[in-house]
Amino acid sequence: MVPWELELLNNTIPTESLYIVEFAPDVAYETLEWIVQKFRQRVLDNGAELIVKMEPYDPSKGFRVHLSCTMACLVKLAESVRLKKISKKGQLREFSLIEIDEFIDSPEEVHGVFTSAEKQGLLRYALYNLRATPHERFLPGYPNIRLYHGQSIVEKCYSKGIIVQIYPLHDLPNLKQLGKKWYKTILEPQPLDEVRAYFGQGLAMYFSFLGFYTSYLILPALFGCFQLLLWLLNFEDGIELFCIFNVLWATIFIEMWKRRSNELAYTWGTLTPAPYDDPRANYRGKLLADPVTGQIQPYYPRWKTLIKVYCGSLPVVFLCLLVAFYIMLWSFWSEEWLLAKQKEEWPIYELALYIPGIVYTLIIVIMNRFYRIFATRLTEWENHRTESQFERNRVVKLVLFEFVNNFMSLFYIAFYLQNMEMLRMQIATMLIVLQFLNHFEEALLPIALRYGSEKVEEFLVNYLAKKKRYRRFLEARLKREDAENRLTAEDIRNLKTDEISSDNPAYRQAVDEGLLESYYGTIEDYLELFIQFGYVFLFSAVYPMAGILALLNNLLEIRADAFKMCKVFQRPPSMKVRHIGAWQPALQFLGALSVLTNCGLLYLSPSLRSSFSDWSETSWLLLWAGVEHLILALQLVLAMVIPNVPLWVRQSMARSEHEIRRKLEERVHSDLEKRLSKPCDI
Repeated sequence: MVPWELELLNNTIPTESLYIVEFAPDVAYETLEWIVQKFRQRVLDNGAELIVKMEPYDPSKGFRVHLSCTMACLVKLAESVRLKKISKKGQLREFSLIEIDEFIDSPEEVHGVFTSAEKQGLLRYALYNLRATPHERFLPGYPNIRLYHGQSIVEKCYSKGIIVQIYPLHDLPNLKQLGKKWYKTILEPQPLDEVRAYFGQGLAMYFSFLGFYTSYLILPALFGCFQLLLWLLNFEDGIELFCIFNVLWATIFIEMWKRRSNELAYTWGTLTPAPYDDPRANYRGKLLADPVTGQIQPYYPRWKTLIKVYCGSLPVVFLCLLVAFYIMLWSFWSEEWLLAKQKEEWPIYELALYIPGIVYTLIIVIMNRFYRIFATRLTEWENHRTESQFERNRVVKLVLFEFVNNFMSLFYIAFYLQNMEMLRMQIATMLIVLQFLNHFEEALLPIALRYGSEKVEEFLVNYLAKKKRYRRFLEARLKREDAENRLTAEDIRNLKTDEISSDNPAYRQAVDEGLLESYYGTIEDYLELFIQFGYVFLFSAVYPMAGILALLNNLLEIRADAFKMCKVFQRPPSMKVRHIGAWQPALQFLGALSVLTNCGLLYLSPSLRSSFSDWSETSWLLLWAGVEHLILALQLVLAMVIPNVPLWVRQSMARSEHEIRRKLEERVHSDLEKRLSKPCDI
């Protein structure tokens, strides 16, 4: 180990504030003291070895602490999590202090060895890896809250409302530079490497998928323009070509994205899955020794979870699907009623025809919001052990409901009513309205609510403060809260924690970002793309504008989502992902279903049927059944021909494995030579 490596190991200079932990205003002093002590204790003493600074205490707003750590602590954490980084030779290797010269050339580069996302990800690992010891069976100050050996203390406190907020602070200089290259441009490629370095792999994977999907919408948009031109020139032909193209292009896109996601996962060091996942914080069960780790953890029989899934959740989800289907039928009954009124020659008849579709779309948006909350609670009740199992089951529920809510009406129009004109109008209405509402809800509404609520609150406080009766009520309430609050000024002093000044920019930044909405993950964003993918590839053969509208929407979506990540929401925690999760099979399902829908549209095409008027109905049906089987077989061939993992990734993984074996052999030979060189005692 060279001297500057020793200097790094002994480095005690703290980093900037990385994480903010906000406690509830009525938190027990015993709990606060115990957790803060855990934050500061050495790792050997079951602590996190973090640097803790507290903000000036305000009893009405709770207790907020700033967490940071030293470079020496980051190095230890990186080795603990076996962080993988690209070496100077371009190889993906595990970070090690002993081999730090494989990653940097000089001591001046030490502070840049970890990206912003890696720093806050490592600190988050230290924070959430604070686990209860065998002797810590209850949370101090809350004897009714039990702890089991190995349980995450921070997750438990957050789930019980003792900790109300945990969020990383933005790195403002880096964020400003990222914003210039990201949401402040229009047609420039996304700086994905910088997005990953700042936000982590989870968000970078989403934006990679969004950009990749958008690039594959260019050809459908061009074909859509061509078909639209044919229709304007009164040429009905073209639907056959568009249907076949949609099916093949959807398959090629899905298979090529598998390759791309594996490339990204390898480059980011997440291609190899973790051997064992810890249980979720809200996982409930009998405390038993884990057969793998030996730690005392909650155990809930898997068969009980499966009974809840198939005998409880599945019937409830099916009932929700029936309600959504009935509301869809109501919209069509309303439209039929309006069509019957055509004989009365309403002056606004043409506009009135759009009312049921618009109302139905708004109902879909409202139902989606309620169902997503309900699906989360239902999945929580099922009691899945790991976070990946929880997310997978929640995504399945959302996909089923969204499919019925968004696409069942299109199936009804296309294959029951067989009204292609109505199908075009329904797709146009739902696609345009949904995309507009999504942009408004994601980017504009949070800002409007934030600044609007501040203005309303300021007005009410100023107005009511003038009322003598309200002033007395407010003073009495403050006295009562002071008497009920468990923390005193003496309690805060006893914590013996450095205080961060209110003049410190980090204090103002923590206050401002604490008022922002929390970002609850990419599930909403993926769901939006899932629905759009269905509109483009399932029925867009009868509405060529679908591909064009989707392309234009996504060009705006990339910048709008980038803006909301930088300006609207709190900075999300850095998450490691291998791929897009359960959304991959969901897209594959739509890709396979697109074969059925497009072949069905071709079977019902009047222009194509008239060209084969001498064919019987049975022969015509058998023809398209055969075409459907042929295209499905072609999809399987494409899936087998296009490898999921590129050749260069397989070769790089083989080289890395060979390098590890070579170094291990050298170390074994070196140890053996040292032993043989020692004189034998006779």
